Amino acid sequence: MIDDKATSQKTDKSKKTFTILTLLTIAMLLPGICTNGTAGSGEAAEKFDRSQSMLINLKSAPMSAGYFIIHSYSASKVMARDLDKALNQVVEVDKTYAKSRHKPDNRYLENACLKITVARQTAEQLKFQLSDAYSELKDSIEETMVTDSNFH
Repeated sequence: MIDDKATSQKTDKSKKTFTILTLLTIAMLLPGICTNGTAGSGEAAEKFDRSQSMLINLKSAPMSAGYFIIHSYSASKVMARDLDKALNQVVEVDKTYAKSRHKPDNRYLENACLKITVARQTAEQLKFQLSDAYSELKDSIEETMVTDSNFH
């Protein structure tokens, strides 16, 4: 019971830390903007037009292209891991079955293993493509912001 409580407290503390770091990151990305949407005192904050805000939010805002790419990347990692597990199970069952039939060199499930291997390789390629797509999106947004004189 004590261990569960300590683990729960550590989890709560890590959640609070993550939330604070997220809020600090957002505050750093949008300097000079108050919660009421007006410019902060002391510094003249630029107000972005709709297209500029859309561009800024495209990278990581909830339900944005960047969000969906990151979510898909996570799913592809899980997919690749699960296909590895599936392949290992099929190989082990195939070996066991062949031994039980006194034909240890036969592979009864070889075609299934080949299909799973191809699927795993495809999942790895997808993971790489999604990572590359997100990097390209992020770099393109940053380059656009740097070259656009209205962002300065």
